[in-house]
Amino acid sequence: MASTGRSVSGSQPKRDKDPQKRKVYKLEGQFLMFNRGGTKLGDLRDCIRLACAMYDVPYPGVRSHKGGEWSYSDGVSISFNKAQMNYAVALHEAAHHIVDWLWDEEEGIEGHGREFQGVYQWLLVLCGIAPVAALQAAWEAQGLKWKPIPPRETPDP
Repeated sequence: MASTGRSVSGSQPKRDKDPQKRKVYKLEGQFLMFNRGGTKLGDLRDCIRLACAMYDVPYPGVRSHKGGEWSYSDGVSISFNKAQMNYAVALHEAAHHIVDWLWDEEEGIEGHGREFQGVYQWLLVLCGIAPVAALQAAWEAQGLKWKPIPPRETPDP
């Protein structure tokens, strides 16, 4: 059942069962673009605003933080480690935000599961980060599984 919105306490969603997490981080670690900071926070906000509009979900608060904590989405906001301020990381976190809004926690959606991967791939393609054929080849090489979730498509009730 699709969610009409979330009541989130402000802590990160539980992602205990997440078998693809290490694979996606390994994949992202191979691309220079995913491992550079320097994009202005305002530009990242615009990128996330576009991603959320494509999927018709609310725009989260977007900020940056200092320290060793990774960038994250908690359901109501996205926060960037200053060293990770780039478009690829913005779209990764936007994909988490979108999936968190489109599916209820009870549905057992994995943090980096098929739905996340499907939204994430669409965002990377539509925002000009990489062509679909290259992404799918890279995903297959890592053994990642995805379910294509094009913009404005929500799960069946």
